[in-house]
Amino acid sequence: MAYRTQKFSSQLHRMIAEIIRKNIDLPDALITVIDATTTDDRTRCEVHVSIFPQTKMEEGIKILNKARWIIREQLAKKLERRIMPEIFFEIDEGISNAARVEQLLDSEEFALEKLDQETEAGQDWYSGY
Repeated sequence: MAYRTQKFSSQLHRMIAEIIRKNIDLPDALITVIDATTTDDRTRCEVHVSIFPQTKMEEGIKILNKARWIIREQLAKKLERRIMPEIFFEIDEGISNAARVEQLLDSEEFALEKLDQETEAGQDWYSGY
């Protein structure tokens, strides 16, 4: 990605997060804009969001997709550009993936602790062979 495109994406990220914070109301939920990536020709912008709690994700994406034209209009006024990228919202799975990995690591640590306890007790895993 070119430097100018990265800079534009970063600017969109900040502005979209501000517009969502001020104008989008999702009761009992928190919407966080994680990242915004723009194509090199600046006609498409994918906005990665995280919605907490996860039970509100589907509802939150529906609301954001309904409001994307309003968000685009507000961006156009602020940026004063002839061509504004089309905005698409996507769920960022990074946080849920991180939680899943942490859960697996915890279960792996539990398995390792159990293995250590068995070896201390003289019950090696290979003793049956």
